[in-house]
Amino acid sequence: MNKIAILESIRWRALVAEAKDYIEKVFLGGFRSRGFTILDEAPSYPSTDPTVYFVGAQINQWKEKLDDLGYFANPQNCIRLQNMHLFYTDEAMRFCSCFRTEGAIAPADYFQQMLDAAITFLKEIGVAEERICIKANRYLMELFESDREILLETETASYYRWTYGEEDLSGLGLTLAIRNKDTGEPYDIGNVIQISRNNYPIAVEWGFGLETLLTAILSEDCPIHFADLPTEALSLGDGNDKAYKMLDAILTLRHFAAYKITPGKGGVNEMADSYCCGFAYQALVVNKLSYSEAISLAIDVLKEAGNHYPILDRISFYLGRINYLLSLPPESDLDDKKLLKAVKLDRNLISRIRHEKQRTL
Repeated sequence: MNKIAILESIRWRALVAEAKDYIEKVFLGGFRSRGFTILDEAPSYPSTDPTVYFVGAQINQWKEKLDDLGYFANPQNCIRLQNMHLFYTDEAMRFCSCFRTEGAIAPADYFQQMLDAAITFLKEIGVAEERICIKANRYLMELFESDREILLETETASYYRWTYGEEDLSGLGLTLAIRNKDTGEPYDIGNVIQISRNNYPIAVEWGFGLETLLTAILSEDCPIHFADLPTEALSLGDGNDKAYKMLDAILTLRHFAAYKITPGKGGVNEMADSYCCGFAYQALVVNKLSYSEAISLAIDVLKEAGNHYPILDRISFYLGRINYLLSLPPESDLDDKKLLKAVKLDRNLISRIRHEKQRTL
């Protein structure tokens, strides 16, 4: 099967894993041919970087190597938890909490070559040249040359600026994007970043998420379509963007279970607890699943991960409490001390559930 057919076929989820493997092999092969060292991926957790709980990008294992000015590339499974705040809002989810990245790093004078390598890679996997564009500000345009369309952006909202959890490290990066086949709107897929220590350029980085890249290539709206989830679970997201956050939560919890992280108080355990609650809220309140449907979905996704019973128990707790609150008649649904004691949920969560109940009446 040729590369275009592989990418197109994943619309029916027939070859998601094969498409990811193909893209990864092309990426790593391209940088190996350029003389880059291919590094082994690090565990997503525990992280060797004290500034983060999880590896959120390849840069986590590169920080100690930056001043060596070497040439590295590697794949990496990542976990980022910025989606947590979206579980209780109407804001759309554009990026997965758990994803696989591909990245490369080189000395600071490699900026132009890194951009060229990135564009060559995109064309090699079958992205039409006219769909590839660059977002850059005026300063960044001085670092490279390109004959393709450049979307000039302003310096608002620190769009191009990056931090790495260390005071002396900073980054300034352009964005590569792929235009939607139907609307022509650019979908951001990754960045080529100039990294500086104490404002002195020391390295250049290029990286992207596999799921995000596939989303852009196929003009989808959310990377969850290409996440590592059972087909039955993914089918919930077909034409139903309400399911994205629910699926993102349970996928993340599967990674927590695999790393033997249990729900609890403080630090990463509290994050696990928050994702349990977020999944229950999304399942019952937003997606209108029954208790049995929600717990069956959780079991189906978590069953292959070790140590998943504590997470299932906590999900069951939140499902039961939220179900109880949803079952109360409107005249009894009062935010008083008795209700707080009965449902054992956060006051703000109770308010959100009550608000959703009113909105659907």
